Amino acid sequence: MGESNILNKLPTSASNLYAKNVFNFVSNLYDKENNKININLEDEIIEKTLIK
Repeated sequence: MGESNILNKLPTSASNLYAKNVFNFVSNLYDKENNKININLEDEIIEKTLIK
């Protein structure tokens, strides 16, 4: 019913998940209306990732 060798698919799934997370983080920084990078310091995710 399932994959016989799931360990062979793990690196691909991990890479896809990492790429999706990075894309979503960077797209959160980009303002589509003004075509500029917009760092919203009030956003919880951005605030927690800044190095102060």
